[in-house]
Amino acid sequence: MLLARTLFDILGNIPSPKTDDEIQRYEASIHRDARRERLRSSGITNHFAEGDEALVLDGSAQQTESLRLVRRWMALWQSGGAPWIWIGGPVGVGKTLAAAHALAELGGRYVSFLDVIRMYRDRERSVRSATAAWARLGGQYLVVLDEVGLEERAQAEHARVALHEFVEMRRRRSTPTIALTNKRSEAIRARFAGAYYDKRTMSRLGQVLWKDQEGKGLHDVGGTDLRGGGV
Repeated sequence: MLLARTLFDILGNIPSPKTDDEIQRYEASIHRDARRERLRSSGITNHFAEGDEALVLDGSAQQTESLRLVRRWMALWQSGGAPWIWIGGPVGVGKTLAAAHALAELGGRYVSFLDVIRMYRDRERSVRSATAAWARLGGQYLVVLDEVGLEERAQAEHARVALHEFVEMRRRRSTPTIALTNKRSEAIRARFAGAYYDKRTMSRLGQVLWKDQEGKGLHDVGGTDLRGGGV
């Protein structure tokens, strides 16, 4: 009874918004808190530099080519457009922050391709935790797949199959997916043409990728290195 009364007193002392400005500030605070929770639960903040989270939450991140692409894709996808976007470009040009913007808005999961390879390999070995993790990837609303193409040559066979199975799983559900890579589109196409990746995977991607006016589904980005270097 005493605990309940104390809680009542505390809640009773929280001022309720009354003016339009106070209501707007309150709503903005609630929205920011929700975006922060979605962002942190996605796993992408583990790959942030200092200050990146505030940039995403405040909407003050530099308007990079990557961010413009992601925002345009989100608007088009939510209007019935293609559920996948593929972005390739050098380290430091804002690809991760662009994907973080989508995760903060929509919620979802960040995963590296190396983790996907490991999950698929362990699932094939009937590791229960890996099987459950793989199933969760299929059911996630939005998945950001990062670091495609960073796998070692020794992982090539597992990478080939894992990428195909991941794409097929997400394609069947038509769920939004952002794929990020440090490799340019010509390098990725060469991997498919040379059978390093399964050619069927490129065909499946063609069914779900958002394409530009020239019909290209693999988007190359550049820009200033936000980490202090240059490209």
